[in-house]
Amino acid sequence: MRDLILITDDSYRLDDMQNILKKNITNTPVHRGEKCIWLEFKKEGDFFGEHVKIIKGSDVECFYETDELDNFKKTLLSLQFYYIHFKDINHVKLVLKFIANKDNVFIDNDFGLVLPGKEFIKMCEEKPDWDWAYDDF
Repeated sequence: MRDLILITDDSYRLDDMQNILKKNITNTPVHRGEKCIWLEFKKEGDFFGEHVKIIKGSDVECFYETDELDNFKKTLLSLQFYYIHFKDINHVKLVLKFIANKDNVFIDNDFGLVLPGKEFIKMCEEKPDWDWAYDDF
């Protein structure tokens, strides 16, 4: 599994993301747990599918330097972190297209790149084969 971190404020909740995903990705169920949502992408005949899981994080802030947190706080009134676990990069790009293309979202790719959500989505659209794990910036 691979990970991303979605940084936003307290006004953007799992319920909001779940509703957006249900509205826009209609051929894949969106499941809900206590502190997470997940989508299961199955191909016909597969017993198990590929998952994209979004988990509300409570201990993530400690991974960031003070100046990074201050940069987020210039845009966001409060900070809320979500881990996004995935295996298939195309599935996570589809999910991000709908939940991260907002002014109150940052994406940390876990490889040294942190961008506002809209910029991250724009890069994904401009470079459809982009895999941030293998691309130097």
